[in-house]
Amino acid sequence: MLYRRWPAKAELVRAAVLHAFGDSPEAPDTGSLRGDLIAALRQANSTRAVMAVQLLTRVGDYYRATGVSLGDLVDQATGGRNPVLQTIYERAAARGELDPGAVPARVLQVPVDLFRLEFLLTYEPVPDETIRQIVDDVFLPLVAARTGRA
Repeated sequence: MLYRRWPAKAELVRAAVLHAFGDSPEAPDTGSLRGDLIAALRQANSTRAVMAVQLLTRVGDYYRATGVSLGDLVDQATGGRNPVLQTIYERAAARGELDPGAVPARVLQVPVDLFRLEFLLTYEPVPDETIRQIVDDVFLPLVAARTGRA
């Protein structure tokens, strides 16, 4: 019986998602903000894409039963923050590439949000060219506009 440890299916699903998203991969360190972001999004493609498709196709019943979304579960597992992005931005700040205080949190979240949207629209790994566009054509210009750095 699966429910020896969890009293109901919803608790089992919650525990599985928290376990899957609780351990974040190590943040890449390529020496540049651009390189780190591209490497992190590529890493997400290879480590989380298959699991995400499986979760997304099955989490609807869980949401209907509990009112808790996949996003809510991921926030519970990560404390509402992305430790990989946080590390990347801290390193970029130390190198003088980024002033996180000058860039709103919503802008700092843009690379991951656009990556997730692309993934949700296709249920396929995000192509390298799209990852490059997210970073080079959207994110870095937004940061430059906020910080005055080109």
